[in-house]
Amino acid sequence: IRLCLSDHLEFISVAKKQLKIQDLLEVSQKVVGHGSIGGKSAGLILSRYILQHSEDEEIREAATIKDSYFVGADEFQTFLATNNMLDLYDLRYLPDQVRWDRFTFIHQRFLDGTFSANIVDALEQIIREIDGRPFIVRSSSLLEDSYQASIIGIYESIVVPNQGTREEGLLQLQNAIRELYSQVFNPQAIQYREKKKFDDYPERMGILIQIIRGHQIGNYYFPDLSGFAVSKSVSRWSPNEPIGGIDAGYTRFVVGLGSHALHRHSSDCPAFISLSESDG
Repeated sequence: IRLCLSDHLEFISVAKKQLKIQDLLEVSQKVVGHGSIGGKSAGLILSRYILQHSEDEEIREAATIKDSYFVGADEFQTFLATNNMLDLYDLRYLPDQVRWDRFTFIHQRFLDGTFSANIVDALEQIIREIDGRPFIVRSSSLLEDSYQASIIGIYESIVVPNQGTREEGLLQLQNAIRELYSQVFNPQAIQYREKKKFDDYPERMGILIQIIRGHQIGNYYFPDLSGFAVSKSVSRWSPNEPIGGIDAGYTRFVVGLGSHALHRHSSDCPAFISLSESDG
């Protein structure tokens, strides 16, 4: 668990009660490169395996990791070393204005960076297995979605339509990974880590690649529903519920991709559902 998923003791204490060696072997077959798969991916794996042991058969059948691929977080540092960018870790100690002044140039350095041949070969295999379906490339840094901090909205997700040739799909995938790697040194991300007292931690970025499931509606393709849920709520959902509803929790979902639920676009029509027993 420590080598593949996370070295956080709180995560390990829960995961070792839920996962078996066979589960970890199945995950390892989907991992490109070396290192753990990062906080977001580790949380995804653990939650899905918990759901796969649900008493509800429909839930068990719906929970699968077969549509997910991972790039190990160690490959982030390999990318930096290959392209002579390890010095960028010192950026977190420079004044904020200097970071903003340099980021345009730094961002271009990432876009021009190259991957090792073995990583390119592994990514090409993923494109073959995805076989023309659209997918989303998501950040999964070591700090992300961890017990210490939940990094939300700092790193972007990149949707890849993947409607061209395999060569084009491979190029789009590499560009998406380069873009996410560059976001580690985005001044906004550095400011967030400073606020959380993580500025001395050398952040590493794992990558989560997920096939998008959904339906074709005219010229558009998107999931029926997606969103997020939280286990604690500070809102009162009904007159019978105590103010605060701390342990009630709620879910917020929208039609289409979940990023619209997270960022709350004015044009969306989100639905809020309380998870309290009083509301069913």
